Amino acid sequence: MVHPTKYNVAGLVPYRAIADLPAAPDAVFIGVNRHATVEAVQALSQIGAGGAVCFASGFREATHEVSDSDTLQAALLDAAGEMPI
Repeated sequence: MVHPTKYNVAGLVPYRAIADLPAAPDAVFIGVNRHATVEAVQALSQIGAGGAVCFASGFREATHEVSDSDTLQAALLDAAGEMPI
């Protein structure tokens, strides 16, 4: 578990950043805003994570609601590299 500001989450001590994880996770659930999702996906890809499920909106599915959705979609895919998302 990663959380940048909490010292305790449900009785567990989280790591401060993805780069602080002791090993690359096999699978990840990402639950942050769309801009932070892109950053998290890039960090996970860089450490060799197996894949991620992203719980964020504002990417290509929201072309009518979000003006930069296509740009964010491209950034997300670029950040993932070969990592499945």
